[in-house]
Amino acid sequence: MGYTPHILVLGGGTTGTAIARDLAIRGFDVTLVERSHLTHGATGRIQGLLHSGARHVASDPDLASRCLRENRILRTVAGHCVETTGGLVVAHAEDDSDPFETLLDSCTEPDIPTEELPKKAAIEREPTLTDDVVRALQVPDCVVDPLRLTVGTARGAVEYGADIRTHTSVIDLIVDDGAVVGALVCPTAQLDGVPDLKKALEDVPTEEIREEILDSSQAFAEDDPDSEPNNSGKQVPGMIEGDRQIPGAVGSQTQSSSGPSNERRGEIDPDAVEAVRADYVINATGAWADQITRMAGVSIPLAYERGSMVVSGVSQPDHVITRCRDGDEANTVVPRGHSTVLGTIKRPATGPADTETEHTEIDHLLDELDALLPGAGEARTLRAHSEVRVVYEGGGDDGTAVNDRGTVLDHSRRDGLWGLTTVLGGTLTTHRLLAKQVVDRVCTAFGVDRSCRTHEIPLPGSEDHSTVTEAVDTQLPVSDLGPERLGSRAERVSDVNGPNPLVCESMGVTRAEIGDALEDETGEQPDLQEIRIRTWAGMGECQGGRCAHRMATTLYPEYDTETVEASLDAFYEERWDGQQGVLLGEQLAQAMRNYAFHVATLNRHVTTRSIDLEAFDDGPDRDEERSVRGGMRP
Repeated sequence: MGYTPHILVLGGGTTGTAIARDLAIRGFDVTLVERSHLTHGATGRIQGLLHSGARHVASDPDLASRCLRENRILRTVAGHCVETTGGLVVAHAEDDSDPFETLLDSCTEPDIPTEELPKKAAIEREPTLTDDVVRALQVPDCVVDPLRLTVGTARGAVEYGADIRTHTSVIDLIVDDGAVVGALVCPTAQLDGVPDLKKALEDVPTEEIREEILDSSQAFAEDDPDSEPNNSGKQVPGMIEGDRQIPGAVGSQTQSSSGPSNERRGEIDPDAVEAVRADYVINATGAWADQITRMAGVSIPLAYERGSMVVSGVSQPDHVITRCRDGDEANTVVPRGHSTVLGTIKRPATGPADTETEHTEIDHLLDELDALLPGAGEARTLRAHSEVRVVYEGGGDDGTAVNDRGTVLDHSRRDGLWGLTTVLGGTLTTHRLLAKQVVDRVCTAFGVDRSCRTHEIPLPGSEDHSTVTEAVDTQLPVSDLGPERLGSRAERVSDVNGPNPLVCESMGVTRAEIGDALEDETGEQPDLQEIRIRTWAGMGECQGGRCAHRMATTLYPEYDTETVEASLDAFYEERWDGQQGVLLGEQLAQAMRNYAFHVATLNRHVTTRSIDLEAFDDGPDRDEERSVRGGMRP
């Protein structure tokens, strides 16, 4: 009798979910573990640009071709996540013309469809452009919502049998005889208030839990007549050919103590620790990759890089706008939702948690926005945020670059540790291709001959939904973004019995849509972030200040008051993190109104975990231009 290998994927970003979906479609038994909600890491902080390849065409024509091909694939299979805005690469009067000329000369080679526009034609096509633009090149850049894309990909993985487990942390990898055979996991909430994980685990019978997994692995290797050797020499099960096997048998088994969870502050409840047996582990945790591999005694040389951007309420352009010049810092404007995102400034970072955007970065970003869109400097700035990416600093043949800044580390070849692969870097545009190449390697390791189909199978929500907008127009007249957010899923929240009020006015999110998000099996937790990434609720002008309490009421009475309050506090805290650096003008006034509303109306004092008041300057030494941003006059 054949056997379906169980693959454990760590990380719930675009890359991790794409790997899980590809594996599930090819018939593997898949579990994905994410320590927070989906998109918690870099994915939830990126700009959302779907490259056409134009910016890479001069330096890397092959990458440009891959970007164009993936751009077209995502527009087909993830249509409800992509807005086909088109893009304009513009030459600014202050910049050297050589980069633009080089771009013009290069774009013909990868066959990227382009159109050169003189100044007048460019401004007619994109009226928001500043008069300092002297010429432009139209390219097929698009906008993709990384939140919607990741959730849709996770749903697609579940559709083919994958188990998506959010709010679950890996606390150790299980290594046996030179191979990774599983992981110890527990609910992330168990780690709250634990100052020393290693010490806390001393009271947990981890060895007993490990032994149960190891015993079952050894017994299976002895009893299974279909087991095949892999290139490490270890005996592993061979995958049965034919139709996809139903997951949930031996491959996905878990071992843990039974009994109720005990959430003791500062301790880990032994009953909450679980061992997940795996035939292979894929580490797609991004900036946390080295923390994971160290659990198996392996270190990865990484450099950390912070990319900062601002979200502005400036009049939104119709196109993605890229300023053409040497280097790619802070030169792309992306319209998303009802706002505009400018990025990215790249700076060295100290580690995964180094996401605080500095005032100098914000000032520079706003100056760049001014140079492209007139009046942008005086528009309201909603928030600033940063993502942390990693660059592999190893050498030799232990890593294989497969995409722009993308590296796949086979730890069997690099470290003599079978059963573990680490995926680093990559881009949003080419994430599907990166996932395909990772899964191809897994198939080779298990002797499986099954082709990738993610380029032809639509994500849930991106099936033929050409009539969705028309169908729901009468039910969602105030929610113009609803059909786009949900794709073919929009109909399930448009025709409801009883009242269906708006919960978030800025983004047009109804109570039925929030109810649908709470029922999503890719993220069932009392976490308002789960609602935000599925509906955009709380991402408007008030940044949750006027709607988050309504979002929280949808959690009650399924969850108790203490749980609901904690979720609301965490949501306010996350939204505040992105606003601290841009509290000027109208955004400062909005924050003050929100605070007054919370205190006077809700009897709720808003607090944050770490505001250093001494770090705020008194203003006299600040540049005068800074003081007038957002409408604040000296």
